[in-house]
Amino acid sequence: FWRGIGEWRRRQADRGRVAEFIRMHPFLNPLAFRGWFDQIRFDRLTVLVDLTEPKETRHRNYTKGTRYSLRLAQKSLTMRPLEVGEGELFRTLYEAGLARNKAQDDYFFRLDHFETLLAVDWADVRVAELGGEAIAVACFLHSGCFAHYHLSGGTVHARKKFAHHLLLEDAINRYAAAGQRWMHLGGGRGSGLSDSLLLFKTRFSPRRIAFYTGGIIFDRDAYGRLTRDRKGKFLSYRFQPTPDLKDEDVTLRPASAGDFAFFFRLKCDVDNIVWSGHTKPPIWLGLQDWYDRNLRIESRSIFIGTCGARRVGYVYLDDHGATLEMTLGVATSEAGRGVGRRL
Repeated sequence: FWRGIGEWRRRQADRGRVAEFIRMHPFLNPLAFRGWFDQIRFDRLTVLVDLTEPKETRHRNYTKGTRYSLRLAQKSLTMRPLEVGEGELFRTLYEAGLARNKAQDDYFFRLDHFETLLAVDWADVRVAELGGEAIAVACFLHSGCFAHYHLSGGTVHARKKFAHHLLLEDAINRYAAAGQRWMHLGGGRGSGLSDSLLLFKTRFSPRRIAFYTGGIIFDRDAYGRLTRDRKGKFLSYRFQPTPDLKDEDVTLRPASAGDFAFFFRLKCDVDNIVWSGHTKPPIWLGLQDWYDRNLRIESRSIFIGTCGARRVGYVYLDDHGATLEMTLGVATSEAGRGVGRRL
């Protein structure tokens, strides 16, 4: 692999390419790629279903509302696989969901993309029907021990009839019976933990897994000219610049349970993982349990650092009686701005 990365860099540089954006499989440990990629960033949380769990165990993790929605859907809807030649129906239902969510142009595909998915043996497409009329579609990909929730969409009736609850539950049961080990549901439309699509997916599993992106720079001079040394996101010249915080005051306030999502994101920064002596990203449920316990420890105070309108770091203050010990962490996106010193 490493020889291949070196050859890939040389080949792309010879072709005049500037940089490449990378999406990393969430089962890969990003720390293994430090020094090989020019940037590795935690992007968002995604949801993972353990298909080896008994159905009864999995259902106990569903919310009461999810179980109720599934019962209603099962009473009014039927499902069937889409066949080769039904790509137009696939696209129509998929685009109905895009239109409702005001999706960007990047999410629209040509008809042959849908026909291809119907023809290959590693994709599985199902529709939910109401009185014989197709109202929702979901496409799943599978290989080896993995299944992946890929594309879905539906009419306004799909939401009212909980069609996607039924399509997802059906896929989970089918892949579990087929011997797949994991189903990756993906994340939300954005990186926020209040994203409605992410919240929908969390109804089916309490497991979260970190999704990282990376970048390789082939021509550093050209990349520097394009970005003008702006930090933050990879290919930063495509985005609005992040406001400079050098003139903003840093404020510390006591941490609360509502700060955990930010704390988790910060703990997933590759630099912070290495600095704190760990060898892999934290696990959501384990870190959440640790965070909740530490908020209640009398000898430890946890503070969140803010700068302007942004949360930029954390501080632990441990009271050992005769001494006070301070530990701090700064978000990678704010590194090099003097935030740690001000914290």
